[in-house]
Amino acid sequence: MRCFEPAFAAAQPRRRPSFGDYRRVSNACKADPLARAFRFRASRARAC
Repeated sequence: MRCFEPAFAAAQPRRRPSFGDYRRVSNACKADPLARAFRFRASRARAC
């Protein structure tokens, strides 16, 4: 199962992803490095 599905990014183009979205992605692919990088970038963007 791919983490970076186009549908995930295109589902809510204008809304900032919520913690539920991050949790759903992390649960869908726990061992995927892409998911880890996505969560890391998301946390960095939120910290800015």
